[in-house]
Amino acid sequence: MKSQIKKMIIFLSAVIMLTVVMCFSVSAVSATCPYFPDGEHFWELEDSKWATCEQDGYSTYYCTGCMEKKTEIKPALGGTCDWSVDAQPSACQIDYICSICQGQKSEYIDEKHIWEKCDYNGDVGPCSPDYWVSYYCMGCGQSKTVTGATEDHDWRIEVDGNGCPSTCGEYLHYYCSNYNCYETKIEKNLNPTEHSIDYWEIEYPTCTKEGLMQYECIGCSDVSYTEVIPATGHTYLNDWSEILSPSCTGQGVKIKVCNDCSYVAHETIDALGHTDTDADEICDTCSLALSEKADAVDKTEEEKPAEAPDEAPEEKPGSDGSESVDTSVTVINRILAFFERIMEFFESLFDFVR
Repeated sequence: MKSQIKKMIIFLSAVIMLTVVMCFSVSAVSATCPYFPDGEHFWELEDSKWATCEQDGYSTYYCTGCMEKKTEIKPALGGTCDWSVDAQPSACQIDYICSICQGQKSEYIDEKHIWEKCDYNGDVGPCSPDYWVSYYCMGCGQSKTVTGATEDHDWRIEVDGNGCPSTCGEYLHYYCSNYNCYETKIEKNLNPTEHSIDYWEIEYPTCTKEGLMQYECIGCSDVSYTEVIPATGHTYLNDWSEILSPSCTGQGVKIKVCNDCSYVAHETIDALGHTDTDADEICDTCSLALSEKADAVDKTEEEKPAEAPDEAPEEKPGSDGSESVDTSVTVINRILAFFERIMEFFESLFDFVR
């Protein structure tokens, strides 16, 4: 009973002291407010905290006219708070209340917080010294921010064209695989492996031009060289096609076409030479006299008078200028045959292309 009376006297003394102090502890403010006709401030409470036995309290006000602020200090009541457990809202938080001043406080048990990541620095990786991450406790709502690297670099060797680590070069190239980390490093390769050579054509060969093959290690750039690819040569579409037939004394012409580049190869055909199967000294093909005797016989026949008007003399080749006429006809026929062969050749070529 006596202890309760003592506590009550201490509490009343503190209230009286607080009332006296409040009259002299108001922060300095302007004497008048220009927004009200009478110049008086109209104060509204913005924030407050009760004074406890051990800590000062305060009340913060603002003027609704000029928005000027003032703070009134509430001195501590004095003595030592008599704390007792008021509640435990979570495993990591215990709330206390003072039986003297009714002040409240909370204590937190760090090892019982349930931290959940709520924000982080996405501009850098977790292995960067500029990294930070924020957490909040799912039990009590407390928050914290951890700055600096939270993980070590995850170094990995750069891969080659086949997706395998490149370990055949003189140096090993590393990169950090952590998200948003772009750090790299180079170290001397103490145990290089065999090179993995790949190759591809950088210049393709043609029928008449050489190509070029590039060889390079897909794991490093230490091995790189080129080789010459021989020209492929012509691949012809078909066998020889005769476009100009040979004569007894004139050469013929034959051609064939390359299947790749359409190059036209041509060759001459040797003249056939004269033939005289009946031994009359006259060519069986072109009717040309093959000797002076045969030529003289032809001339004698030409000069011989006609025995009878009803019998026409036998005309020999070459008489009355017929030899020149026959030669002209032969040349014309050969020219026509030449153009016919050319037309046949191009028709077959177009059919093949289609």
